[in-house]
Amino acid sequence: MKDINHLLEQEDQTFISKLAEIGYEFNYRRANSPPQDCFTVFKPESIASLVNQKIEVSNTPSAAWEKQKQTLLKMILGMAVSKYDYDPSAVQNSATGKNKHSIQSDLDLIGVTLDADTIRNHLNSAKELFPDVKPRDNQR
Repeated sequence: MKDINHLLEQEDQTFISKLAEIGYEFNYRRANSPPQDCFTVFKPESIASLVNQKIEVSNTPSAAWEKQKQTLLKMILGMAVSKYDYDPSAVQNSATGKNKHSIQSDLDLIGVTLDADTIRNHLNSAKELFPDVKPRDNQR
């Protein structure tokens, strides 16, 4: 009986080798064999397709991340308007410059380095997402 099993194993290996040569996807596991004795042969185009799908998935922001990003931009815009008198409709804002009471200046005071252009870019993104935000009423 052992000789027959050995012969079947040799035939299986030959068959699997031929499948691999022509590039078929194939899962193989002998009966009663442990999982580590399993192997898979993939067509090259299958591998390329899986890699491309992985790249597309990893480059596509998740809905959860988009929601978090919108929430953070809303908070940044709200703080800029209420604390720094940021005016979303103004061409220039003292909140985004390098002056003494700007966002960048206050961040520098606590050891957080952030370029004024980066701050401006994020505030521009925020005001695009939330165009109805109004400048703070200075009569507080």
